[in-house]
Amino acid sequence: MRKYYIFLIDSYVIDSYINDPASLYKTLKKVYSSRMNMKYRVSIFKQITKMIEKTVITNYIENKFNSYKKNKDKYLLNINDEKCLVEINYSCVVLYTNKNFSNIFDILKIYNKNFFVCDFKNEDYFFINKISNKVFKYNI
Repeated sequence: MRKYYIFLIDSYVIDSYINDPASLYKTLKKVYSSRMNMKYRVSIFKQITKMIEKTVITNYIENKFNSYKKNKDKYLLNINDEKCLVEINYSCVVLYTNKNFSNIFDILKIYNKNFFVCDFKNEDYFFINKISNKVFKYNI
């Protein structure tokens, strides 16, 4: 099971990181996993990310999929052979999935192409707009 943290990167700073995603990953990892001063962590986070409009993503999921289970801001979905849990927060989207490349990535690309995906456990990261433009077919 993979656990992805998906951050919406501010368009004002994305040009600084688009060719250096490793730097962005290291910064986000420090913010999420370090013991540095909380005010400092929040300040860094606010400088590089944007707040996610939860209602836009939740409405899309609820209108796109006939079959889902919801508990507050968490959605349990079965998309083809993928099982995933999507937790939508203002700061990031947390995704648990049994796939390396989730169908949820395509949904998020519709909302905004400036998402940055991190799997801190496996030290994996990428910009969502850099992955295949393959259109997934959802069989619900």
